[in-house]
Amino acid sequence: MDMCRKIFITLRYWISALRNLIFPRKCIVCDALLDEDEQFLCGDCRFDIPLTYFWFWSDNPAKLRVSRFFPVTDVVALFFYRHESGYADILHKIKYEGNIRLGHEMGRLLGKEMAESGNFSDIQAIVPVPLHFARRFRRGYNQAEIIAGGVARELGIPVLTDLLIRKHRTKTQVKLSPNERFANVAQAFCVNQKALARYRQKGISHIIIFDDVLTTGATIAAAAAPLTASFEITAVSLAAVE
Repeated sequence: MDMCRKIFITLRYWISALRNLIFPRKCIVCDALLDEDEQFLCGDCRFDIPLTYFWFWSDNPAKLRVSRFFPVTDVVALFFYRHESGYADILHKIKYEGNIRLGHEMGRLLGKEMAESGNFSDIQAIVPVPLHFARRFRRGYNQAEIIAGGVARELGIPVLTDLLIRKHRTKTQVKLSPNERFANVAQAFCVNQKALARYRQKGISHIIIFDDVLTTGATIAAAAAPLTASFEITAVSLAAVE
């Protein structure tokens, strides 16, 4: 049995090596060729991720930004988003190029940091900011839901995809001013009352509202607005714009 296992592992290695020779895997950030044991990021770029360390920093700048809108418990992001940085490509490839595996892996990195900090053990569920059904249908997935799944796996909590409903299709936030962003998403979300009653009956009282990127905090605030009366809320995103 041990010999068969060794043969299988060796064969799988050489098949993977041959595939990488024909279709070389490159680092998303710097385009360097990846080693066999590397995924998505080379060792140097993984080491140099501009981490926020917000999981250790309670009154961080992102929390101060979001707390203007609603009483948030904590705000966490994995890394700082800078438009000129190669790390911005991580979000682009997840959101627009359908790299689902990358989204899940980056979510796991964030979830691992949060879990190891020991500061989020009372969180009981994660709620990804939903897309309007038309946008989700066109894209085929919700990037926030994909990344949130990786976070949830490391924290050992469920992903609640039926609690929030996006009732209005809003314009993209990319080129809007802070005031325009807030007006654009105000009243965009509502609560599924049946799901709310079910989760409250289960004793869920502290949740994460998750979005892929935190800019002004307007989207997370709008998503959290109908839930603040029922839950303690921590806001989490993969990246935070400085």
